[in-house]
Amino acid sequence: MIAHICNNFVVSKVHYNLISKLEESFEQIVLVPYRDSKQYGIYDEGVLAGKISYLKFSNVVLKYFPLVKVFFITYLCFKELEGRKPKYLLAHTMWSDGVCAYLLSKIFGVKYTLVVRNTDINVFLPRLPHYRILMSRVLAHADSVIFVSHAHRRRFRQQYPNTYAHICRSVVIPNAISDFWLENKLINVVEKRNQVCFVGKFDQNKNIDGIYRASKLLIDDGEKFELKLLGGTHKQFLRLTGLEFIPGWVEIIPRTTDKKVIRKLYLDSKIFFMPSHAETFGLVYLEALSQGCSILATTGEGVDGYLEAKSVRFNKAIDYKGMKDDLYHFLNNYDCAYNIRIANYYLSKLSWGEVAKKYLEAMVGLHK
Repeated sequence: MIAHICNNFVVSKVHYNLISKLEESFEQIVLVPYRDSKQYGIYDEGVLAGKISYLKFSNVVLKYFPLVKVFFITYLCFKELEGRKPKYLLAHTMWSDGVCAYLLSKIFGVKYTLVVRNTDINVFLPRLPHYRILMSRVLAHADSVIFVSHAHRRRFRQQYPNTYAHICRSVVIPNAISDFWLENKLINVVEKRNQVCFVGKFDQNKNIDGIYRASKLLIDDGEKFELKLLGGTHKQFLRLTGLEFIPGWVEIIPRTTDKKVIRKLYLDSKIFFMPSHAETFGLVYLEALSQGCSILATTGEGVDGYLEAKSVRFNKAIDYKGMKDDLYHFLNNYDCAYNIRIANYYLSKLSWGEVAKKYLEAMVGLHK
């Protein structure tokens, strides 16, 4: 039996999709610490129905004592597992889940694998320097350490070399994309408008201002195209860019979860433009790629190190001229840049079935 420790299970369906695929190979139990009563029972459905243990705790005081918090959650997990020893542990984050897995591995005498995520690198490692010795032990005793992107592994190694040095085996396994995009990926070339799109949250990290600045430079050079941004409001766009009104060549589309609406935007656009300041992997890049978009992304973030094709270019998040030049290139050389065969090669490796296989390969101790 694989025991999953997953604090973020109720936040994203990514974990549900992965664990559902693993269920085809092994019996499992999912330990889900949660704070809000409204989170109880989320995703307790399908093949995982009845296999999820929701462990309630109060975060009002514990959030100020991170080590006490993980010790308490470890106790809750231990009580839940008492009498049914797991064969293997999978921690879905390094700190919140990984410390629990490390302690439980000592109690039950089993191996574990952990996943390093965005909050580990951007929150827990920089804010908890006094616990890095513990983090190093957690990493050192893991069967494998999984990174969600090459960019994350590179940043971890560069910023925290002493902690990274304790890792015995690391592997990069991106999250999979929704079956919807794989089932509706492009097979034949479609006619595109002279259009650039963005899909995502309107915030500073997504660099909405950078998208506008680079696009404005190209507009000022006389290039004619539309910029369509989906995921926010007019007010948010104006606040992030410092503008008083929205230019005629810019269209703001409210947030939607309707994949058909999002797909239509991708299909009409030549370029998907998201130069985020920080990005874990960015499945949205692959969604756009599946619908024939060339990709403009950020150097050292997200899919940098994973996607290598003529239809993908990277710039620093504040290199507006570089982004402008790449916008011009893709708008005027789309047919030469985008290659359906290459795009589908990358997409074929990102089904949940393929990702689950890679997780099973990473969990070395599971097969002994």
